[in-house]
Amino acid sequence: MFRKTWITGLLFFICTSYLWGFDQNPEFEYIDTLIKNQKYEIASQKIGEILSKSPENPDALMYKGVLIFYSESISSIKKGIWQNIDSIYEPNFRENDLENAIISKETANKISAIFLKALEKEPGKMNVQLALCYVYAKAGMKSELISRFPELKKFSTAQDKMQYNMAEYARIISKQKSIDEAIEVYREINKLYPEDGNIYNDMGLLFYENGNLENSLELFRKAQETGNLDKSTLENLLLVYSLTGDYDKLQKTANILSAEEKDKTDIIYQALLQRIQNKPDWYNTLTRYSNPNNSKKEINSFVNALQKSLVTNNYNNFIETTRYNVPAPMLALNYEWALRNYPDKFINLYNYADFLTYYHHYSRAIEIYKNILNQKLPTNKNQDEEFSFSYAWALYKSGRNLQSLQHWKKLVNSSNFYKKSAASYFLGKYFLEKKDFAQANKYFSLVKDKPDASKYALFCLGLYNTMAEQGVLDNP
Repeated sequence: MFRKTWITGLLFFICTSYLWGFDQNPEFEYIDTLIKNQKYEIASQKIGEILSKSPENPDALMYKGVLIFYSESISSIKKGIWQNIDSIYEPNFRENDLENAIISKETANKISAIFLKALEKEPGKMNVQLALCYVYAKAGMKSELISRFPELKKFSTAQDKMQYNMAEYARIISKQKSIDEAIEVYREINKLYPEDGNIYNDMGLLFYENGNLENSLELFRKAQETGNLDKSTLENLLLVYSLTGDYDKLQKTANILSAEEKDKTDIIYQALLQRIQNKPDWYNTLTRYSNPNNSKKEINSFVNALQKSLVTNNYNNFIETTRYNVPAPMLALNYEWALRNYPDKFINLYNYADFLTYYHHYSRAIEIYKNILNQKLPTNKNQDEEFSFSYAWALYKSGRNLQSLQHWKKLVNSSNFYKKSAASYFLGKYFLEKKDFAQANKYFSLVKDKPDASKYALFCLGLYNTMAEQGVLDNP
């Protein structure tokens, strides 16, 4: 759902020479390799040799700061912070992944002093400017981060789209601190780039990701009012309008996006909306779509399946329409139609609820999960476990942690270790927060001995070790 900035993540941080006009100095390339391979002592020695000859060498200073970051960063497991990485939809998690690492303020101040020294020598050295902001963001130093933004704008061009790099730092702040502090960062970006409606979109997405649709929709509307929206923002608007049932705005957004892309997909949206409204001419509308472009192969197949489903009009043909990798808004409209026409089919209702859960529309998803429960639609153990797993997550993410417990408890004896370990983690964490250490220990101990088998087992081991270190276990 998010745009790709011109330099994302750590790409700018371990310096790739061609991105920022570095001379492709073999000496620095070697240091770069040493750091990436965690050969910190040798890297430090090489950097020291360069700085002994040239104490103000900005590239050497840059790598000195990078070395400190890598060697002193703290994994999320050790720190006990894993916002946005405990999702049931992200099964793979690496403990040492720097995307999830943090650094202390002390480390950040140590690094920033080195980077600022490099900038005294060469103020316009953008890789250092960006790395400095990244360090402040990773340490949760909001004020220090904001203070650097005028410099980023000063030494960049409009083509660089620096506001989107700034937005990445805001997202990091949301993980390290809070959404409210991230919004403060976004508002400072907005002051520097008031004409860019995409920043409102990014702010809205932050609320949307955390299940706050009311605030997100307000910001999405502001984004649309400003105009000047890029493709990513239009796609985000299209998705949210499809999820929330704002179909007039959905069609208008589809028209704008389709005109820019010249792909006629607005016709498909028009047909799907007519179908939801039980208008018989939806099929005639759909026949106006034609796009032989191979890049739209999945969409073409989806349209063909829709046309076939009309001829036979049975549930199996509907299921066929859900198999294609088409834009999520199309799937949302397809599921919505099926919900109204097949209200007692478990696979249909569950897939739609799980789809809504994945896209953070928890309130609507929970309505459908309740419907499934009331109708007692799961007919076997596998369906019951899939249902409990997704329903528990939706309740947990919507702030109904206590209600989620009964569904997590159904999974602690599952033969599926991923589900079992997730249930053990969320149950254990709940009791840990309640300071019921015996219950927390009970659940963590179910899976902690297999940390390589699941990220949740790894999380359980991390929290169990923390409890042991704090002396709150009878038998650590």
